[in-house]
Amino acid sequence: MKRDAKDSSTAQSKRPLAGFEIAILLAIVLVGAGLRLGYLWEIKDAPEFVVPPIDAGFHDYWARGLAMGDWSLPPMAQGIDPRVSSSPYLRPPGYPFFLAGMYALWGPGYLAPRIVQLLLGLLSVVLVFSLGRAMFGRAVGLISAGLLSTYWIHIYFEAQLHAPVLLTLLLLIFFSVIWRQRPRFTGTGGLCTGLVLGLYAVCRPNILLFVPAVLVWTWWVASRRGEGKRAWIFGLSFAVGVAALVSLPVLRNWAVADYPTISANAGINLYLGNNERATGTFVPQLPAIGRFSNLFEYPVVLNRLEHQLGRRLDHRGAGAYWTGRALEYAKQHPLDWIVLTLKKAYLFWSPHEISNYTALHHNRAASPTLSRIPLDFSLILALGLFGFGLLVVQQRRLPPDPSRRWPHQVSLLIALFVGCYFLSYLPFFATGLYRVPLIWSLMLMAAYGIVQIFDRVRTKAFKRLAFSLPWLIALIALTRIPWVPYQPSPARMYLDRGVAYEYAGNDLAALALYQQAITAEPGHLEALFNAANSLARLERTDEAIATYRRALSVNPRYAPAQNNLGVLWMNRRDLDQAMAHFTNALTVEPFNVQALTNMGLCLARKGHLAEAITHFNRALVQPGADQEALLTDLANAQRLLRQRSAASATHNRLGLLFMGTNRHRKARAQFKKALALDPTNGDARENLLRLSSRSP
Repeated sequence: MKRDAKDSSTAQSKRPLAGFEIAILLAIVLVGAGLRLGYLWEIKDAPEFVVPPIDAGFHDYWARGLAMGDWSLPPMAQGIDPRVSSSPYLRPPGYPFFLAGMYALWGPGYLAPRIVQLLLGLLSVVLVFSLGRAMFGRAVGLISAGLLSTYWIHIYFEAQLHAPVLLTLLLLIFFSVIWRQRPRFTGTGGLCTGLVLGLYAVCRPNILLFVPAVLVWTWWVASRRGEGKRAWIFGLSFAVGVAALVSLPVLRNWAVADYPTISANAGINLYLGNNERATGTFVPQLPAIGRFSNLFEYPVVLNRLEHQLGRRLDHRGAGAYWTGRALEYAKQHPLDWIVLTLKKAYLFWSPHEISNYTALHHNRAASPTLSRIPLDFSLILALGLFGFGLLVVQQRRLPPDPSRRWPHQVSLLIALFVGCYFLSYLPFFATGLYRVPLIWSLMLMAAYGIVQIFDRVRTKAFKRLAFSLPWLIALIALTRIPWVPYQPSPARMYLDRGVAYEYAGNDLAALALYQQAITAEPGHLEALFNAANSLARLERTDEAIATYRRALSVNPRYAPAQNNLGVLWMNRRDLDQAMAHFTNALTVEPFNVQALTNMGLCLARKGHLAEAITHFNRALVQPGADQEALLTDLANAQRLLRQRSAASATHNRLGLLFMGTNRHRKARAQFKKALALDPTNGDARENLLRLSSRSP
């Protein structure tokens, strides 16, 4: 009688590790370490290594402030203080606190955090081996470990200041503890899994959608075992563990801003993913509000929204507004919203690596290490679906023995996790970053499917093989079809690196990369704008003006380009041309602090001091205002205005003296001088009118 492959794998999982298993696992870990160190060596001299872009830069700023008390703003902030310590968290705080811990332990360098993340990634490799071996046998454990060890996107993100490595590790710990509930559910197990999932939620609150699924699954499994009481103990302990950690940021945000939430960015992200301009991917534009390219800009976005609505808004009010706008879009355009949601669903699982702030596709292609790794997401997805499908089919043939059903029950929980995780991101937008933490689960199922194929070949079960192989081939074909077109920006990689060089103070290197970005994508607005900025700093003014004009030909309403072009004309003393551009900028963004300041300077130079003071005062209350410089300009304008007012009063008095002695011509000249110096001098204006009525 043949022994069932499932029986064999179950028996293997109970045996101690054999020497050859340890040797193979060690080889897998060493290969993974070599790939990770190779990629780290590639990027160690890249400017992004020490000038992390966008979200990674915000994590870095936040972590350094926590660890070292250094809240000095990075160049990316453009002088805008996000007020992290006095506002509700704009991002979930888990990863920045984790990064702060690494800075506190190993200092401010950028290598140590990446080495730690590399080690955590290798620890995940060991954990997925352990879980796969326990559930399905050593072959599944080793194959899933090999996949996780060598998959390029994990290697890539372990070298970035982003959370996927931490999230993957937490999920593997969670399911490893769940597996240990095999004999019976325990309160300790519930508390441990709750704490792990609570820690995950502090890093990514979306996981909270999975909490009810865990409780329902626990009740279902316990009822089949006849452990109803233990299900209650486990469930209560689990809920306490989740609540214990989730309550920390919630209570902090409640105390700081009366906003009991983990992070304050859910509303704006929901609106970014659900509006008339939404594409299913991240677009850094808010209809009627304008640019929102990084979290340092949030105070500016909030300020624009307040002025648009004509009322003060706190973070809670802004979040409610964004959420309301997203729901309003879905209600008013139901068909468009359904199509958009279906598009996001496809893009989440598509063969495309969707960019967010990093050019995933092009960064991989440019890396000698990552580009040589053949494995891609569509193959992992196809193999994972195939493996899970086999598990579902085999579930029907299992005996009622609970110990034999336990691997399938845990597999069901993994499937519930994948479903809940996907649904939690569906309302927002698709990006390759978001799906990284669930890839390990697909790899586990993929390894199971691969082992089943080999078992059928080994046991000569050719009928079963003939039935299953067409399904696998069909899945591989279907997951590779680009049902929805997506073309990553060919300029993005050059642009990101150029920005890093710019922030590092190397304008020549930045300009060269911006020009490469423009060559790759001639109409790329941000590349044109940044190239013009570099040219201006290099004092190549004519080229800068021409490049700003190219940017404005792409989008005439791009306020930063209008403002910066105005600055060049102002420096050339062509105040009329400069003011025309500042006016264009303020038409689009009435509270653009740079345009308000520069318009004030132009008005002051033209002698319109009262208008200049108005612009300086408006600029002073905007986020990102250079308070010291503005107060100096304001004081100078006020001093000049006082001097002019005093001189105007003197000329008015002279005019009265001449008028009293009937020297009307001289009186008229003095009143006109008074009004030229101060058009608001009402006495001089009235005296001139009186004189005109007397004179022929």
